[in-house]
Amino acid sequence: MVKMKEIAILGRPIQLQERSKAQMKGVTIGEMLSYKFYDGEFHGMPLLFAEPKDKVATPRGLSVTANNLTSLFQLPTVFLLPTCHLPMLLANERIRKTKQAKVLTPVAQYLLLYHLQIESIEGLAARDIENKIPYSYASITLGITCLEDLGLCQKVSGGSKRKVIHFDKKGMELWKHVAESRSGKNDHGTCQTTTGIQIIGNLSAPKRI
Repeated sequence: MVKMKEIAILGRPIQLQERSKAQMKGVTIGEMLSYKFYDGEFHGMPLLFAEPKDKVATPRGLSVTANNLTSLFQLPTVFLLPTCHLPMLLANERIRKTKQAKVLTPVAQYLLLYHLQIESIEGLAARDIENKIPYSYASITLGITCLEDLGLCQKVSGGSKRKVIHFDKKGMELWKHVAESRSGKNDHGTCQTTTGIQIIGNLSAPKRI
């Protein structure tokens, strides 16, 4: 059973999902014995959270661990410490600079076409989708956030404190919302739709909707 944990960053509630040992392949024995690890996201950015099981390491030790984890999983690392909030604030400072998506990224495009052509991802969480497409959890999370930024989907509560994807529009209606107009295509292979969304590459209408 997946264990969940709730924290708050600057008053904003964040749902964390504990990682299994299998998901922490490559982590040292010392780090596994010293920390519990969680996945979470803040303002659409996926983060890896590390919670000390007992004694908190020195600042140098935390820095070494953070560098190892970030290099291994390609995710910013945030430590859940009882008194020291600096790592969280530093992470938050970086996250606040993240701009809303204005173009449909390759991963977001893949998610959209997979949903329309192959299998519905309605009601699924990023972890569920990870087993279906050739992208990492972090990439999928950012792809979903991109779709949400562009008004193509929403992340809603799916029970068990999970966030799942929800599309207000379905089938051809959803597709038309994305690619209603192909005018304004430029040399970079992008086109401006009537919804103000830029699509990267050449999107053809889904064969099965």
